[in-house]
Amino acid sequence: KRIEESCRLLCDSTLCVADIAEKVGYSSIKFFNKIFRQITKMTPDNTASKAKSKNRNTSKLLIDINKDIWYNKK
Repeated sequence: KRIEESCRLLCDSTLCVADIAEKVGYSSIKFFNKIFRQITKMTPDNTASKAKSKNRNTSKLLIDINKDIWYNKK
């Protein structure tokens, strides 16, 4: 749930990764980056960059990330 919320914030806000990590309940940016990458196979910075690129549909990116999160839970 926290990673899903962080994905949404990365895509839809101007907050930095450290602020987003704190906002979703991680006290360590290093640990947040590690968990985020394990689940999504992308870094938070890469996720934000892809979402903010002109050629990327934010809702499509969130759907793709949510699929990855769901499949990794199995």
